[in-house]
Amino acid sequence: MPIVITRSPHNPIVHPGSDASILGNINGPSLIRVPSWIPNPLGRYYLYFAHHQGKFIRMAYADNVLGPYTIYAPGVLPIGETLFERHIASPDVHLDNDNRVLGMFYHGAGFTGPKHENLGQNTCYAGSSDGLTFGCDRICLGPAYMRVWKWGELWYGFGGGGLRDLWRTDDFRQPFERGPSLEIADEPYTDRDLMPEDRQSPDALHHRMRHVGLDLRHHELDIYYSSVGDQPERIRRTSIDLRSDPTDWRGSPVLEVLCPEQDYEGVSQPNEPSTGGADHEAVHQVRDPYVYNEEGRKYLLYSVAGEKGLGIAEITE
Repeated sequence: MPIVITRSPHNPIVHPGSDASILGNINGPSLIRVPSWIPNPLGRYYLYFAHHQGKFIRMAYADNVLGPYTIYAPGVLPIGETLFERHIASPDVHLDNDNRVLGMFYHGAGFTGPKHENLGQNTCYAGSSDGLTFGCDRICLGPAYMRVWKWGELWYGFGGGGLRDLWRTDDFRQPFERGPSLEIADEPYTDRDLMPEDRQSPDALHHRMRHVGLDLRHHELDIYYSSVGDQPERIRRTSIDLRSDPTDWRGSPVLEVLCPEQDYEGVSQPNEPSTGGADHEAVHQVRDPYVYNEEGRKYLLYSVAGEKGLGIAEITE
């Protein structure tokens, strides 16, 4: 069945004019419905997001999943409470209702603690009892932009990037171990081992994944992502059957999900191949997918015009 996208009439739900505190670069959404054990919430939904060179994690709240959203100007996690010195970004938020904890995986640059060999920017964990104030573990868990899910008795992490490495651990607050790289059917990919040494940086690999969003459905994991070098950069999806051994996990043929179509998504900007890194001006791209499920309905959050705001759309198929 075809994928049908219904955009929110409130899009972009976050944009540079939403509040002066968030500045002009906006990306990396992660959405939760506020659990009943959090007293006096600001709204029914908390939407966490980032600035590419941010000094704190941003947050907005709403009573309707489609918006409108209001910015929580103080933010929720200042960089000074972490072991990072340069920036923090890419929140990935999970609810632990049994322990009444809201857990956030986030990445940063300039980590001052010990970390895995050959990792640049990396992911850490922070926990909160109210969704506003977080206490940080000071442990490097794995690579930057890592999204996390549990399958069986293990926790897995995947951040896409140039290497597409899968990571796993039996304790999500302890370092993950690097596993195999994910292959995707019919997906162009440059094997790092076949490139000259001066071009083996993950950022230099052609058609590298940028950032991913995960949707675990029983034994299938849907991976939503965009890729650097696409024209235009857009959101697609591949699926993995998790019942096999992780060394045998393969992504299914890719489906197109969402392409820039609206002015706020950058459709009026030149349609050019995308490049890695931050974009501080509007570009003809959508990025940074995040999937939120509620009562049988599925929503896709994403960055618009590169990194100039956030949109949300319902997915049906």
